[in-house]
Amino acid sequence: MIQSILIGVGVGAAVALVISLLVRWGNRESPLAAVPLMVMFGVGLGGIGGLVIPMTGIPDLLRGHPGPSHVHNDLEATGSVRAVTDDTEYQRILMDARAPVLTVFTREGDPASNRLREPLQAFAQERQGRTVVVQIDAERGRAMAMRLGVEALPALIVHIDGRRVASGQGYHNVEGLAALVDGTDDGRAASRAFAASGRAQRGQRE
Repeated sequence: MIQSILIGVGVGAAVALVISLLVRWGNRESPLAAVPLMVMFGVGLGGIGGLVIPMTGIPDLLRGHPGPSHVHNDLEATGSVRAVTDDTEYQRILMDARAPVLTVFTREGDPASNRLREPLQAFAQERQGRTVVVQIDAERGRAMAMRLGVEALPALIVHIDGRRVASGQGYHNVEGLAALVDGTDDGRAASRAFAASGRAQRGQRE
């Protein structure tokens, strides 16, 4: 919020300064007379900026995080397993994804985790546009694993609209992964709705 207000104040002050200098120069008055108007204009736009700018995603881009539209585009385009190590990024995916999110916690060198690698990649490609597949290394993402109650690896968790709806452990083939994601009414409905919206968007573009 503070960053947004500062951006608004800066933009407002710059615009007010340019306008005031042009007006004062045309009337041949001192440029210093523009200062009060510059301050008032800057403060006004600063207040507006504090409300509007956060909705644009600019603060997130300045901090190096993608805005909501970037997340949606990235999630919808991918047909591969998305490796995540940052908890902030993970929370953003859970909240912004419009398709079910399958999170898989694995560990390097774990035999069951290694066996799951190929089925997971095949599942991500097969369910492109219907499921977001996230892989988290349990060592690097220890805080996330603890928060979600991961006890054995590999651990699989399904979220829909940010809500945890299903979970599983151990090796799964492609059919098993699909059954886990679609194993609830919410999972089946979300997969169908998201696939239908994707077909409708493609039809409009054609």
